[in-house]
Amino acid sequence: SLEDALAALAEIGLCLAPLGSKVRTVRSCSGLLCPNARQDSVGDARRLNDLFSGREVPRPFRMSVSACRNSCAESMLQDVGFIGTSDGYNVYVGGKAGGTPIIGTLAAKGVDASRMPDVVGAVLAVYEREAGEREQLYKVIARLGIAIFETAIKEVLNNNQDKESE
Repeated sequence: SLEDALAALAEIGLCLAPLGSKVRTVRSCSGLLCPNARQDSVGDARRLNDLFSGREVPRPFRMSVSACRNSCAESMLQDVGFIGTSDGYNVYVGGKAGGTPIIGTLAAKGVDASRMPDVVGAVLAVYEREAGEREQLYKVIARLGIAIFETAIKEVLNNNQDKESE
């Protein structure tokens, strides 16, 4: 049965990847296996995947996490991409791969790994609120500008800092 097959896959640590208009499986590079790594991209990508993969969105939504500036996971070409630095992650929003690639906009610097879900949640909230039917993120940004996303990211990061200082 399908349930048995899914259980067998789960038993060995595999699962079916979400398809369609959903948050896709989060990609990462080899992470701490690489001598250039500045962050644990594999662990951080897994945490994001567990939180967001499969969520319904207007169009397929892709994320990746790279451990260093080499960006082996092509993080600048994703809807949301994280590139590891010694100070945390630089966050890129609105990239697109394919025949006419678009490099995402650097929307935040030095984001701690613990705050990555807040950043993704902020981007998704704006995207879901503002996107037209089946409109991709980069098209929403072209229509509205990047500032609305940068503001949402800054707000969640500032709220987290306020909570930590209490």
